[in-house]
Formats: sequence, C-alpha cells, structure tokens
Amino acid sequence: MKNNILELWSIFDFVIPGYLDNLTKFKKTYKEAIVNPNSSKINNLREIIAPFLLRRTKKEVLTELPDKIESNMVVTLSTEQKNNCICLILNRLRVK
Repeated sequence: MKNNILELWSIFDFVIPGYLDNLTKFKKTYKEAIVNPNSSKINNLREIIAPFLLRRTKKEVLTELPDKIESNMVVTLSTEQKNNCICLILNRLRVK
C-alpha cells in the first residue's frame, strides 16, 4: 500500500466497517504514526491488518497471466465526431 494510513482506514472501514474503530479513535490511536510513518505504532497496525493483505509481485504471477491480446480496429468517424475532434485540437492549440 503506497497511500497514507487514513486512506487505509477508509478502505478497511468500507470493507469491514468498524474493524479499525471509528475515524476519531483511529486517529487518536495512530496519531504518532500519521505524522511519523516510522513510528512503533505502525508495527501494531501492520499486525492488525496482516491477515487481510496478499502481496504478490508481477514476477510471481507472470506465469498465471494469459498472453496479451491486442486488436486493432479501424473505425470511421461521423461528420459530427470529426468536427468535435477538430474543435478539441484547435482549442488545445490556442491554449498553448
């Protein structure tokens, strides 16, 4: 997880409401960890959420992934779509 711990709380509260207490209590408990990610409180939090984390790298799952399938399709735009595209391009050019 690369986000901050308040986002972690939010995800857990959505999936398992109340598991990490309410936001006020969570902030109070992990106040130090919110400010300092290297805090000892982080280890406590890691232990609490560890059963729910599955960490696999791309290298580990690469053999399980199907081959990539690419399909190129050529489509013809309607007159209205062409005009919209031209307007967007011209507007972007004017902004620069």
